[in-house]
Amino acid sequence: MENRPQFFEWRHLRPDGTAFDVEISLNKIQFHGQDFVQAIVRDITERKRNEEVRNRLQNQLLHAQKFESLGVLAGGIAHDFNNLLTTILGNAGMIMRSLPAESPARKYAKDIETASIRASELTSQLLAYAGKGRLIRKPVRLSELIQDMVHLIEITVARHVDLRYDLAPVLPAIQADAGLIRQVVVSLVTNASEAIGDTGGQIRIQTGVVHHRPEAGSIVYMGEDLPEGEYVFLEVADNGCGMDNETQARIFDPFFSTKFTGRGLGLAAVLGIVRGHGGAIQVQSQPGQGSRFSILFPTAGEERSG
Repeated sequence: MENRPQFFEWRHLRPDGTAFDVEISLNKIQFHGQDFVQAIVRDITERKRNEEVRNRLQNQLLHAQKFESLGVLAGGIAHDFNNLLTTILGNAGMIMRSLPAESPARKYAKDIETASIRASELTSQLLAYAGKGRLIRKPVRLSELIQDMVHLIEITVARHVDLRYDLAPVLPAIQADAGLIRQVVVSLVTNASEAIGDTGGQIRIQTGVVHHRPEAGSIVYMGEDLPEGEYVFLEVADNGCGMDNETQARIFDPFFSTKFTGRGLGLAAVLGIVRGHGGAIQVQSQPGQGSRFSILFPTAGEERSG
């Protein structure tokens, strides 16, 4: 053994079988002319817990800073791009009105108009991601909204996917833009269907009320400061391929996809919509064990500013 002290961490078991972390330091000492090894064992459970809390807060801060920066960038691009599209759409419309009905150039003007409208839809998604979309808030009953969407949801997923609904019959209203909430539902269901792939699987859509406690230690994205209280939740769970930690860290990045390039905003737009409604997203996933996305919305009487 070297003369300098040796330090290492270990996990011990208490008499009741529960594990706890310790730090062990070994020192070579002499006692009455004989060499001995002195071992000092310290319980570092509290220190490890504090380190985990500090690391979690640091990661949450980094997430918040990243999304805030991207949101500012996306919002600025969307506004400038929308101004250009307004000019393009206006001129395309004027060209179409000035051309004779039989003119072959009308087709090209129509193509310009169609492409500009699609680009305008993309700017709307960018504004949603930035949390600066135009919200038309009205009282919304989440279960009723999803029941009205059943046909749309069914044509969104592949035929081999089994859809299950667990919708609470009575829910507090949320102040929300119904169109954007529908976009959230479709995006989450589409994401779940793609995670299942061609092998077949199940998607469960659930609504209800949950009492959120910040100290409960749940993994929350873009809602770490969510105050304690009652929230209406939407949960979309699948038994598809699941995600590793690296993928989970990027799923809300604009244009990120594990499928192929050019996927659009997807979950990034979901994040912006939820943020604009003063809510939060919880994600649980493991490779090979599926994923669960839970959206928490403040009730109409407890709405926070987005």
